Amino acid sequence: MHGTSKPATMQELKREIDRLFELQHQALDRATYFGMTPEQAREIEERRKQITKLFDQFATLRLQE
Repeated sequence: MHGTSKPATMQELKREIDRLFELQHQALDRATYFGMTPEQAREIEERRKQITKLFDQFATLRLQE
C-alpha cells in the first residue's frame, strides 16, 4: 500500500493500520523508558496523523458497504 495509486481495500487498510500501530507502540514504549529526541517525537506525530488518515479511509469504505 505504500505509495500505490489504486484505492486501498479494507483488508489492506487494516494491515497498514496494524503495522503503524505496532511501530507506534514500540516507539512510545522506548520513549517511556529512555525518552525521545525531537526527531523521534516528529516521527511519532507523523505516524499518528497517518493512522488517523487511514482510519478515516477505513470508515468511508465501511459506510459504502
